[in-house]
Amino acid sequence: MSTSSTSSSGRFDTILGWLPVWLGFVLILLAGAACGVSRLLLSPGADVVAFGVAFIAIAVLSWASGAGSTPSVSAGDRSFGGYLAHLRPWVWAVNVGLIVAAIAKILAS
Repeated sequence: MSTSSTSSSGRFDTILGWLPVWLGFVLILLAGAACGVSRLLLSPGADVVAFGVAFIAIAVLSWASGAGSTPSVSAGDRSFGGYLAHLRPWVWAVNVGLIVAAIAKILAS
């Protein structure tokens, strides 16, 4: 089973090699938007909007500060997203703070 996911991952890496690096930021923004939309579809107690807001803020702040991104798609895991790279230390700290705040918001509700 791991052999097929490795070869599948290799094919996706090859396909994604030509995609622009800003697509990673777009995928992170889409993940944040998906959290907001899922709030509308789920029960009122399911509060994932905090993560959506955090993802959107992280993508915008990281892009504005000059960080790099790489799109990431995994067929075996059925996931997509983006990796951030070359973050300035203060941007990294703010990003971690946003995730911690989102977790605290969800735990408080």
